[in-house]
Amino acid sequence: MLQGRTAGLQSRDTSSIYRTKRGLEKTLHQATIVLAVVFLLLALISSLPIFGTPAAGLLFWAGVL
Repeated sequence: MLQGRTAGLQSRDTSSIYRTKRGLEKTLHQATIVLAVVFLLLALISSLPIFGTPAAGLLFWAGVL
């Protein structure tokens, strides 16, 4: 019986379901994307060799150096 129920659930077509993010869910989704982009940019900038060491690049952009 479990096999029959599982097979039935896997055969459902969910491609026709459209869902809109609203409220807090939309804000968290957008914030996650922005933070991911900021993290990647900081990682790339801090690894540039013009600052000597990767850590020095990050400290420069943080305003420490």
